[in-house]
Amino acid sequence: MCGLVGMMGPGIMMDDMKMMKDLAYINGLRGRDGAGILQGFGSKWKQEYKVCKTWQEISYLLWFNEWSSKGDRKFLNDYQSNFFAVHSRWATVGAHSDENSHPFDFTNLVGMHNGTLEDTKYFHHTKTDSEMMFDEMDKRGVIPVLKDLNKKSAYAIVVFDKNSGELVFARNKERPLYFAHNTERGVCYWASEIDFLKLAAGRNKIKLSAFVYLAPDKVYRVNPCLITKDDWPEWVATDLFPKGESTETKTIPPVSTNKVTQENIEIERAIAKGEELISNAKAARSSTALTRHTPRILDGSVDSSRIWENVANVDDLPWDDDVFDSVLPAEATGPEDMRFNPARIPAYRCDFCDDKLNLLEKWYATIWYATAWKDSVICRSCSELAKETETEKIQCH
Repeated sequence: MCGLVGMMGPGIMMDDMKMMKDLAYINGLRGRDGAGILQGFGSKWKQEYKVCKTWQEISYLLWFNEWSSKGDRKFLNDYQSNFFAVHSRWATVGAHSDENSHPFDFTNLVGMHNGTLEDTKYFHHTKTDSEMMFDEMDKRGVIPVLKDLNKKSAYAIVVFDKNSGELVFARNKERPLYFAHNTERGVCYWASEIDFLKLAAGRNKIKLSAFVYLAPDKVYRVNPCLITKDDWPEWVATDLFPKGESTETKTIPPVSTNKVTQENIEIERAIAKGEELISNAKAARSSTALTRHTPRILDGSVDSSRIWENVANVDDLPWDDDVFDSVLPAEATGPEDMRFNPARIPAYRCDFCDDKLNLLEKWYATIWYATAWKDSVICRSCSELAKETETEKIQCH
């Protein structure tokens, strides 16, 4: 389980560089057996890069470059570069050494890999399977090598093409790779875990687009200079295993947007709708006079022996916002004791507003038998309204 993080684009500024350093630190959680940095400038007319790596973890590498006289302060601090990529290694194959840390530099490419390969031809007594794979990619190309991989192999790769100045990304279903772009300037970020992007962006107050991910079994190529703030650039994608005979390379969006993006949208809509309903309900209750409905218990009976003897009054119940907001009106399973088993608690409605009681209110109503105003069941909001109107004192039954 190695980690990949990075950013690219022509709009990189100080906040982006800070976010990149945070991503590098967080990425160290995915591997402490080595770390490496690849950065440079990629375009059709200019291809520059440099690499720094160590057998130690990423925190040491960042410290070394910033504070050691032998380090290079330009790493993760060079505004002339338009791409940065960091790898944290979790050693599974190969010795624990500088040479076996990623990225691997060859004649035509520089690459870093997250995953484990099951292909026996990449087994070596001193080198890693990743290095052996990139060596073959340097000679044959990325696409032919990925097509020939064992189906049980796992990979997510980031490659810098020295000839075209493009960055190449690919993954299969065994390894994730998430992307988001800055909505204010032309910068795109990636990480092995979506939460890494959320945390680093939040710490640096960077507004990100919807989170998306690379579709598996496709090879994506992009020029870092084409990243914009408005939308995803045109990425050249090649399907490794096309359903038809054609293997034509097409210019398409870089991501499969259905799963992650749509899921986030639905969650945000649900949260917004819930907040709206709660707000409306509170507003309606605050403007409504306290009117008593016919008392009712919808189902089940109450064991009157389950009474809290130490609480003399409803006002002593912990009606805290934090407590109530953490309780969902849903059933669950639990021990036989009704006090700790929501599934055994009878369903109640408030006798004043006719709303269903939430889980904590139902629990109180059951063990109390009646948080009562004349032997009726009352919710928290109506209880507060009753205290405000002071029409009658609510006492323990």
